[in-house]
Amino acid sequence: MRSCLLALSALFVFAGPLHAVDNPLRNYTTEYANLLRDAMRSFSERDFATAIALIDKADTVHAPTATSLNVRGAVAIEERRYEEGRNLCIEALKLDPHFFPARFNLAEIPFVKGNYGEARNIFQKLEEEHPRDELLQFRIYLTYLLEKNEGAAKEALDKVPFLSNTPIYYYSYAAWEFAHGNSKDGKEWIDRGNWVFPPSKTRNYSDVFFDLGWLPRPGTIYTSGANNVPPREPAASAATPPSAPEPVVTKTP
Repeated sequence: MRSCLLALSALFVFAGPLHAVDNPLRNYTTEYANLLRDAMRSFSERDFATAIALIDKADTVHAPTATSLNVRGAVAIEERRYEEGRNLCIEALKLDPHFFPARFNLAEIPFVKGNYGEARNIFQKLEEEHPRDELLQFRIYLTYLLEKNEGAAKEALDKVPFLSNTPIYYYSYAAWEFAHGNSKDGKEWIDRGNWVFPPSKTRNYSDVFFDLGWLPRPGTIYTSGANNVPPREPAASAATPPSAPEPVVTKTP
């Protein structure tokens, strides 16, 4: 489970959503940086074989880095080679102990395996260091929602900010609806969020909906191949969704 997209040089690849931080490639040669960017782009297109081939080539230009190891780890997690992915993330952290994407990926492994309590513990530790990170807030909320802890999920939902620079508000309410079998209402929340925010803002939040099977992944035909795994079954219950204020209708520039 991840939303691994590319916003060019400012973002990392990781098996959960991307995180905008300082450019990790700024200290490397142009050739090496371009290879990593191309690998990230291939990963975002789910062309994992090309992503790995580009990392292989990058490793001939420069010794493995936290970023390159993390790309390998992200691919392994996507292909459900979880132990290999975990080991690659750990290797990345040996090179850079504070490397956020690899730390995030270590939480994504139990998340995709349905071990939501374990994933939440890791996300919460990250949140202690990044208390304003709404992507972490969203993931923590999802752990409660997917384990059907209605009280904790509702409490987390109530804390989601109405005004934000991210689509967390819309996607949080969409997740609640989908998790309770209300796909029509869930899609309406998604549409509202996608109208307010551009794809560069929504991608980090939308991919989990594809992975859970709540929405079909655009252009994807699922097969039994290792690089093209089907979505997991979404959570569902008969609980009544909470009420929510009217969404923002002013499109951001």
